[in-house]
Amino acid sequence: MPAVIALAVATPVPVAVKAVMPADGQFDITGLFIADKAARQASASTLAAVAQKNGPSAIQYAGFSAAVLKALADKKSPAAREGAADAISTITKSGAVKALEPTFIDSGIYAALLEAFADKMPAVRTAAIEAVRGYVAAMNPWATSLILPALLREIKTAGKWQVKTGALEILNQLVKSAPVQTAKLMPEIVPVLSEAIWDTKADVKKAARDSLTKATALISNKDIERFIPALIKALINPVEEVPGTIALLSATTFVSEVDSPTLSLMVPLLSRGLSEKLTATKRKVAVYVEYWIVIWDATNHITFSIVDNMSKLVDSAVTVRPFIPKLLPGLIKVESSIGDPEARTVVARAIATLRQVGEVPTGDGSDLPSLKVFDGAGLSQSLSAIYKKLGGVAPAADVSAAYAAKLAANLVNNKNFDVPEWDALAPFLGFVASTPDPISVAREWVVRSATEGEEEEVADDEEEGEDLCNCQFSLAYGAKILLNTATLRLKRGHRYGLCGKNGTGKSTLMRAITNGWVYRSSSVIVS
Repeated sequence: MPAVIALAVATPVPVAVKAVMPADGQFDITGLFIADKAARQASASTLAAVAQKNGPSAIQYAGFSAAVLKALADKKSPAAREGAADAISTITKSGAVKALEPTFIDSGIYAALLEAFADKMPAVRTAAIEAVRGYVAAMNPWATSLILPALLREIKTAGKWQVKTGALEILNQLVKSAPVQTAKLMPEIVPVLSEAIWDTKADVKKAARDSLTKATALISNKDIERFIPALIKALINPVEEVPGTIALLSATTFVSEVDSPTLSLMVPLLSRGLSEKLTATKRKVAVYVEYWIVIWDATNHITFSIVDNMSKLVDSAVTVRPFIPKLLPGLIKVESSIGDPEARTVVARAIATLRQVGEVPTGDGSDLPSLKVFDGAGLSQSLSAIYKKLGGVAPAADVSAAYAAKLAANLVNNKNFDVPEWDALAPFLGFVASTPDPISVAREWVVRSATEGEEEEVADDEEEGEDLCNCQFSLAYGAKILLNTATLRLKRGHRYGLCGKNGTGKSTLMRAITNGWVYRSSSVIVS
């Protein structure tokens, strides 16, 4: 995670802000926390209207964050605590959530609301949960990875059970409002829920099992879908259910691609299976591990490990890497202790394949270095360069720009370069400056982010023959970027094959070549 960025010094009050403020230009923030609920609502609506138009600067000028934190900590005034939570809900529901997002986490409001889940007053508890639920439902979904860590920490370690159940409710909202982003984070979610289903408090145990069921519904693997109830049972009752569940899976022919959400549910079962005493179970586990490996060769084509006419695709080496420390040590231990030669051979093959895809030549994978990820700081530098390129002023310590950079980093780390997703960052960029056009900035940002670090030197083709094409180009289908500064070199008299999964742009590329667009332009847009 990038370092927390300090809030910028408040700028002079915009004219639009002054227009709705009292005559002296000051907004009476205390009106948000008085006992009169109707008056509180009116005050919150006034602030929300200004924030919707002027963004975080209006909230900062009013001293909103500090006042909310003070109110939530006021143990003597339930009305103040409830008013603070209600103010968040009002801003969110009024459409001004984008003004709140850049500071919601770093200001401490989010943490304070989570703590309020266990408030002694039911009205305050309800208001706090609804405030966070409403915020999560309205925020940019690519902020899911920013919101999730605190939720999982509370589910795992909170001293008060009400905080745990409240956090589980918010997790359910993430599943509903940000399913794609939450599915990507299943490797972090499932282990925590797997522990929570054994919580000593019945309410937490029930809520955790409900959340686990809802979260695992995000798994889209058709081969696994019908086994999800059995897999959940295996997590709840491992001693009784694991051997039978593995046996059930052994009778299935797997053909679908395996992604992180699928592995997040399967790996606990496989890890448990490796500890079983039955040799047959261990052998089946080793076979499954080998199914779920992808090997990337020098030309970046995917090859599969196929065993007994079944194949498994993992969408990338990055997908399997987080699970190596959970599987490789168990496989190594089984290989050294198992007596059945056939089973040992299967285990050895699985170890070799796992090492290759995970780039773990030695050791058990327990101390793997972290995978390279992009962070907000790096994307902020890219954003500054874009502003300069387009004739604007690079943002300095601007909370909206910093927040947009964090969202952009999440998009890049998930290899999502779809233009509409990046266009959704434009409102935050609009808070930074109205010129250059925020949409233009966002679109320049996505192209730069998609191509940065991928300019690899292409070796000269020494083969004889006339060049039919030797160029660099970018290709898009509608708003979806397919290729960025790709190099294409074709020679007369040669035969070429074009390989790729469905929907990756094979036909689009062929049409572009046929129509001559690749030769004429360095940027090809096909609608």
